[in-house]
Amino acid sequence: MITVEDKLDIFRKVVYKEEENKFQIALDELKKENESLLEQKKKELEAQRDEIIKRKLAMAEREINEKISEEKTKVKEQVLKMREEILQDFIQSLYLKASAFTKTSEYGQYLFDKVDKAILEFGDMYFTIYVRESDKEIVKKHLEDTYSNRFDKFNIETMPSNLIGGFLIEDKEKTFLVDYSLKTLIDDNEYEIGNKLFSLLEGAGDINE
Repeated sequence: MITVEDKLDIFRKVVYKEEENKFQIALDELKKENESLLEQKKKELEAQRDEIIKRKLAMAEREINEKISEEKTKVKEQVLKMREEILQDFIQSLYLKASAFTKTSEYGQYLFDKVDKAILEFGDMYFTIYVRESDKEIVKKHLEDTYSNRFDKFNIETMPSNLIGGFLIEDKEKTFLVDYSLKTLIDDNEYEIGNKLFSLLEGAGDINE
């Protein structure tokens, strides 16, 4: 015969079993949920890691490009400095050649031709012509011989010695002063001289951009 205690014991077992099943189901669901959360978090962390890696790589690439750009700028500056030094050395050598030219027999005729051309260009005016001290006598004689009928319109003065050779011409009213000196001729053509010089050097392989 089943007693009340037995019935209570059976009831407790049934209830406990049911609760145990519910607990197990809830535990399984919780484990699944945790696993899903863990997987999602793992993916998020991997995505963050990939993003961090991308950012670091992009930053490293920028730094490398900046360093390359800086080095290119330094090299370009060095090349430009070297080109300027070469050009100025060459200009100095042209000054020396021009100075040597003034000591040749051809220089006198060169000077007369340039003076005549300037006088023809500016017309029948009163002029002051500036030449080297050593050229004053030959220029004076040339003007006397060539322009005897208007020689009184010419005044001959000494020009600065650093102009090497050639002449300056100025009107009586001092409204203009034109520089035909050898130094100015070289200086005014420095850009073209440089282009020609470096074109020749680069063609010979002696200098590169």
